[in-house]
Amino acid sequence: MDVNNLGENRVILADIGARGGIPSRWHAFKDKIHFILCDADPSAEVISNNDVDLNYSVIPLAFGRKTGEIKLNICKGSDMSSTYEPNYSILAPFEKTERFTIVEQIMVPVSTLDNQLQNKGLCRIPQ
Repeated sequence: MDVNNLGENRVILADIGARGGIPSRWHAFKDKIHFILCDADPSAEVISNNDVDLNYSVIPLAFGRKTGEIKLNICKGSDMSSTYEPNYSILAPFEKTERFTIVEQIMVPVSTLDNQLQNKGLCRIPQ
């Protein structure tokens, strides 16, 4: 897609599990993208000092098919945290599997992506 042909329109880029901020490769398109930064881990830093002049919304919860609460597995490697428990038999052949070790389990709010986008006045993301 050539973002220069968008006119006044913006691309919506949703980053689910946005820990670490917006990758610098997207900064060149800051006038054409609205970033949706989502992370259920309350300790996740989703905005860095380099991101402050970008157009973004932060959604600090998990996504699912319905609203409520869900268990979040906080792993030793914080960017490995998930609502799914690690499958160690699948992970065994890979390096540094200790990063998938669950160190804490917390309950976090869960909603649908469509509900949250509507709450922020943004369009629905097609499937």
